[in-house]
Amino acid sequence: KRSVMFLKDGATLPVTPANFLELQEEFAVNPNTDVQEFNRISGNMGSYDSYIDPFKVTFSETVSHKMRTSNKAGTALETPPEYGELLKVCGMKETIDTGTPSQETVVYTNTQAPTKGSAIIYLDDKKFTLTDTMVGDLTMTFEAGQAGVVSASLSGYYDAKGIPVDESNPAVTLSSEDCLICTKTDLITAGGTAVKADAIRLTMGADIQDFYGFDDLAEFNITDYNIKLEADFYVDKANYAAEMNKLINQTVEAVDIQMSTDDSGNLVSGKSVRLQAQFAKASNRVDSIDQNKVKRTFTWLLTLDTNAEAFSLSHGYFA
Repeated sequence: KRSVMFLKDGATLPVTPANFLELQEEFAVNPNTDVQEFNRISGNMGSYDSYIDPFKVTFSETVSHKMRTSNKAGTALETPPEYGELLKVCGMKETIDTGTPSQETVVYTNTQAPTKGSAIIYLDDKKFTLTDTMVGDLTMTFEAGQAGVVSASLSGYYDAKGIPVDESNPAVTLSSEDCLICTKTDLITAGGTAVKADAIRLTMGADIQDFYGFDDLAEFNITDYNIKLEADFYVDKANYAAEMNKLINQTVEAVDIQMSTDDSGNLVSGKSVRLQAQFAKASNRVDSIDQNKVKRTFTWLLTLDTNAEAFSLSHGYFA
């Protein structure tokens, strides 16, 4: 691959080839500079000048990754998935439990203290680094018949004024784990009722702010979330009014999504993921016509529980 990314949450650059994020498609590496132009009052038309701050050089790209449930380092159930660092950079907390009763699980939840990430990027034998400045806005998409996809719009400040060093792309080992495939046996329930959705999306809705000032201040921070869950499904006569009544009544319900299950719809240790939200509030719905049927996108606003968490994403052991 011409471009590769190594990602780690916190202020330490990842050690290549550890923390390698296998991306679904190529991404650009275009250091963005802040150029200011001004009109010089000289008595002549066209008398413009410009200046640039050489340190205000930013990274802004969207990356995507096909989900796998374990990474290249091992197959133990408590092994974080290789996209775990991306989740943490986008404002999620990682909790690893190696004992009973939650035997060998990795759980991700939204955190009230999101950390910034560091990255090493290689492009055509050029090495760029970003230290303790990178954050992102995350979207997870589960579509029937497709692999689950994690996408993030990342922002950060380049080190060394965005000037790369000449360094050959490192050799990397692509993951041997199977992709997490969403099938017709997967299940989403809302308020205990099954929803025959064919696509599900979780968006963090991160409010990302740029902080730049004296005394070496140059960073992006996540200052808020607006976490939402969407489900696309076909509407029939039996459920046409159900979601409208939920909106009218401002219904709050628990949502449970089980992905990559076995042929009987059961979670499989090491191969499945489970997304749960205890307080999902009916928020919006949009109808459209698809193949002469009514297709509905229903939205829940995920509100916080007593632990200030809106949802959890679980990997590993399932009883």
